[in-house]
Amino acid sequence: MELKPRRSTYVPQEIEPKWQKTWVERGVMKASDKSPKPKYYDLVMYPYPSGDMTVGHARNYVMGDVLARMKRMQGFEVMHPFGWDAFGLPAENAAMKRGGVHPKKWTLDNIVKFKSELKMLGILYDWDREVTSCLPDYYKWTEWLFLLFYGRGLAYRAMAPVNWCPVDKTVLANEQVINGRCWRHPDVEVEKRDLEQWFFKITDYAERLLNDLERLDKWPHKVRVMQTNWIGRSEGAEVDFPVDGHEGETIRIYTTRPDTLFGATFMVLAPEHPLVEKVTTDEHRAAVQQYVATARKESEIDRLSTEREKTGVPTGGFAINPVNGEKIPIWVADYVLVTYGTGAIMAVPAHDERDFAFAKKYGLPIQEVIAAEGAEGDDLREAYVGPGVMVNSGQFDGLDSTTGFGRVVTWLEAKGLGKQSVKYRGAARFRSCTARSTASCPCRQTSCPLCCPRNTSRSPTIPISGARPVRSAGERRGARRTPWTPSSTRPGTSSATLAPTTTMSPSIPSWPTTGCRSTSTRAGWSTRSSTCCTRDSSRRFCTTRACSRRTSRSCGFSTRAWSSASGR
Repeated sequence: MELKPRRSTYVPQEIEPKWQKTWVERGVMKASDKSPKPKYYDLVMYPYPSGDMTVGHARNYVMGDVLARMKRMQGFEVMHPFGWDAFGLPAENAAMKRGGVHPKKWTLDNIVKFKSELKMLGILYDWDREVTSCLPDYYKWTEWLFLLFYGRGLAYRAMAPVNWCPVDKTVLANEQVINGRCWRHPDVEVEKRDLEQWFFKITDYAERLLNDLERLDKWPHKVRVMQTNWIGRSEGAEVDFPVDGHEGETIRIYTTRPDTLFGATFMVLAPEHPLVEKVTTDEHRAAVQQYVATARKESEIDRLSTEREKTGVPTGGFAINPVNGEKIPIWVADYVLVTYGTGAIMAVPAHDERDFAFAKKYGLPIQEVIAAEGAEGDDLREAYVGPGVMVNSGQFDGLDSTTGFGRVVTWLEAKGLGKQSVKYRGAARFRSCTARSTASCPCRQTSCPLCCPRNTSRSPTIPISGARPVRSAGERRGARRTPWTPSSTRPGTSSATLAPTTTMSPSIPSWPTTGCRSTSTRAGWSTRSSTCCTRDSSRRFCTTRACSRRTSRSCGFSTRAWSSASGR
């Protein structure tokens, strides 16, 4: 019998298509929810389809495919889905650079090309579970989640300062402002504008987030410490300082050292604080306005830098220290941010290094109220920030500062001057979810009760789609457009409702990334997170899109899933 010669070379054009076709015909990559096998969820990070596929993408997704194949050989029913993180400025900017191609066309064309290249690699994705975040069948769930937040009081509108590019007419993230100029237009100075924004009230979950870190016993210790420090839980007091000459006006501050209240010798407002204009006297108005205009151009990172010399200007106004009745001057300084705390601080230079440097520079009084044990009462050469004995503090003299903390807070509450409070540094600024880009999910909050119900615990039965501005080819970002666009007519209404053109931050559509068309959590797939539920603070509702049912406990799936470090 004559034997055929062995193939001496590997010809991928012949071998790969043959086996890829075989895998497709056999449905090797399809995951069955009804399979009796143990289930394994292999999720990789979805890419931005704003450009061509790179070697980095290939490396990342091959790693995920290797794991999926190994788990299949080990007897698992593997769900290996794929999708496209297709919203955001990268896609919009890439389209604009190519002669005004519409972002939708550019993005969807890239997806077709990217997908064909992934298939050429032979990666076994379950394409029946493919999701594309810029299509209505996906982002309707993002809109539904937004309505759920809104219905439970966790989404609200408020004025907030933003970085504004006057050329693109869009809001910029802090990272997109370089030396005070737009990252896309180095010759254009970024403006600070106060715009109404949508916010998520993330502070309501700060304590739960902190407590649940204890459940992550398999996480590296240093990561949990970093998370704890980022949350930055602190206990202190909120205190109201009356504004002299303005009856009924008060400046609320938050302090972690109520035991030092008697040492407050001046107050500082953030340049953006709403009371700046009111408390500034005519004599100081020009200087204050110039200082505020300059400060608003600076980045928050620069303003908070410890290496930078602190600056400020007096307003000419005064506040009343509520614990001793003394008048103290009100200043404006850029090292105080309106988005941190209350946007105002009481300055205790004797016991705060930053305030000490500021007081020394501008000749402001320094009053010691905490004395270190054994101290001889000499003039302070630097701020003393440690514990000690309360002095120059009226009826609290002689108390150790730890005991004085509680006594002062109790006294403030009894007098109606303040209250005990808990703050979270990392969650101090409620998360802004508003964008000014058309390449992101619409903020679906309308005046129609059918479009914006207060109770949205059920998944949407009517697709929410289409009511958002879309830029035509060649149209500049921010070109004049009707601020309200009609959405599709809803049952029970005689005409189309009006939906605002405000859009959500491009990061928001990544919430339900784990398969818009799949029922992964219901079917019992192991997931990366410790539970499949995103529940409200009362823990009565499971609000995950694929698991929207009332529940009194978490769904409790295991944590064996793998995801790549980076797929973008």
